[in-house]
Amino acid sequence: MTTATDDVELDYEGALALARQLYDLSTWLDRVRLERTGAADGAQTAWRGPYGNDFRLAAAGDDHEADRLAAALHAEALDWARAWADAVNEQNRRRRDRRIAEIAAGRSLLDRAVDLVTFDHPDEHVAALTLVDPPRSPDFIPPGGLQHF
Repeated sequence: MTTATDDVELDYEGALALARQLYDLSTWLDRVRLERTGAADGAQTAWRGPYGNDFRLAAAGDDHEADRLAAALHAEALDWARAWADAVNEQNRRRRDRRIAEIAAGRSLLDRAVDLVTFDHPDEHVAALTLVDPPRSPDFIPPGGLQHF
């Protein structure tokens, strides 16, 4: 059974490595498509008749599919970067909650009574949570990481 205090299960380094690979694959596919389009443009001038029309239609369809696939790979890379940031932020929240619970558990009954009168709360004695943004392409270098409370 999983509770909000369990650690977030994610291979943080693996998620960013996958984001980098997907992004690299999308840029490679863009580059190959541009090279192929240039070669196809040159070949189209030499082809005439029905085969030339078939070639132009097939080349245009292939270009469209390559663009669509490259965009999907790029979007997936960004999704993995967002998943990394979401997992880091959630793990930091859980670590902070655990630290607050530790402080509260260590307070005596008298300390708790004083806290009620002085409006003191254990979370005021723990550093604030700092949210981490998703890493940016093409390197996907983490802009932050796990906090210690």
